[in-house]
Amino acid sequence: DKAGINAALRGIDLILAADMNVRVVILPEGEDPDSYVKSNGLSGFETYVSENEEDFIFFKISLLSDLAKDDPIKKAGIIKEIVQSLSKIPDPIKRALYIQRSSKLLDIEERFIVNESNKIKREELNKYQSQQEKNERIDSKSSESDVKLKTKPLELHWDQPLEFLERDII
Repeated sequence: DKAGINAALRGIDLILAADMNVRVVILPEGEDPDSYVKSNGLSGFETYVSENEEDFIFFKISLLSDLAKDDPIKKAGIIKEIVQSLSKIPDPIKRALYIQRSSKLLDIEERFIVNESNKIKREELNKYQSQQEKNERIDSKSSESDVKLKTKPLELHWDQPLEFLERDII
């Protein structure tokens, strides 16, 4: 349903940052997994899923592109949202392949997506470096006799982006 789709879209960046390969299936109107299995059996459900599953990013592109239609302002916003998601993919090879395919689906030159993705990555790195500098200043001001709570400097693990996000949120 619409609420489920919106929830899935909100969580896509966290899923991609965790380097998970997620597929999406839209069930027929009024159905949820439980009701579908009850009416069609487990094998019917498994068949439906295998025939209708779609890659999460391409699902998002398809869904958002339908909303934009021929409005260039809406399309630009959608492209930025897709690039934001693509930039969360930690594996550079996967990211490059998704960028290639996305550029075709969005009908935009690949270099624009690459440039925007790199810009987002640079902003994340700058944010991380600023946080590290801030933590170093805090550490240098506090002494061992201080009872104040010190913040531990963030450690960036590009292979563990979920941990980075969690630390950033904390």
